Amino acid sequence: MIFFSRTYAYSSSIQNMLIVTIASYQALLFTMTLLTFIQPLYVRKERVIPQFAIIVAVTLLLFLTMFFWKTAFPFVFYAAVAGYLFQLTYYTTLFRKKYTLCLRQLEEYYDEDEDHRLQWVRSGFYTALSIGVMALCALFNEWLCDAFIVIYTLFYIYMISHFLNYRINEMKFVLPAVTRESGRAEKEKPQGWKTLKPRQMTNREQKFKVALEKWIEQRKFFEKDVGVEEIARSLGANSSFLRYYFRTHMQNDFRTWRSELRIREAQRIMDKNPKLSISRICEEVGFNDKGNFHRQFQKITGTTPANYRQSCCERINIERKDPVARRT
Repeated sequence: MIFFSRTYAYSSSIQNMLIVTIASYQALLFTMTLLTFIQPLYVRKERVIPQFAIIVAVTLLLFLTMFFWKTAFPFVFYAAVAGYLFQLTYYTTLFRKKYTLCLRQLEEYYDEDEDHRLQWVRSGFYTALSIGVMALCALFNEWLCDAFIVIYTLFYIYMISHFLNYRINEMKFVLPAVTRESGRAEKEKPQGWKTLKPRQMTNREQKFKVALEKWIEQRKFFEKDVGVEEIARSLGANSSFLRYYFRTHMQNDFRTWRSELRIREAQRIMDKNPKLSISRICEEVGFNDKGNFHRQFQKITGTTPANYRQSCCERINIERKDPVARRT
């Protein structure tokens, strides 16, 4: 009985040690993989190798103390657990910082809310974080250990399916924004627009104004997934001049101005044909995401797309019943 108890305690110690070390390796793997999706220039071998070496060293120390210095093993083990908690905290802070940077780079490049494209990356990270915390709980509960294995397997399937979708649909969209001029968006701090007084336009600004008017006539503001730099080039300028022109002569930024053009066109479409679905209208006026369309519509018009469409339907019904109201 004593032998069995010692054997069980020994095997339990090995199991707990393996859970902590494997969970630490997986935390490194998942964090760096997800960071590769949003900040590929950050993930380099000189950053990954030292972290991997630390985990290897701790793993070797755990094995050595377990076999050759058993009295010190509990102290080393709980120190490793504390180190794992620190690792999770550090990776969470790092991921949040890089995720925010990625969104800023995307919005700077495409001048539109692009959070919906990367929501799976964020949810994947926090799911992995939750599973990592669950790994610690599994040290003290055999049932949680079994549940941990099942959940971890399902999580792998989830990540693989989303990775394939990302590679097919989103990689070509994200990479141009996050790999250009490395560090530029990170160094720039968000600042409010400085309102400048209107003044007489230069020849370059006059030409840009004409090109912009033609751009509006051709309804180019409906185009999706086009970077600000590409739009500026089509207008015979660069992105810096485009932003300068808008804050100087329009007292607005390009993103807000284009969103208003799109929303006004969406209103026109609803006025004419309120039976069209909001999803179709969202697609027609150039929004990638229905949630973004809803936010911009409410911000600009003061009401939701659904409420506006409903009012259009009511107005048309009244006009059909009352020809006089239609003429007035």
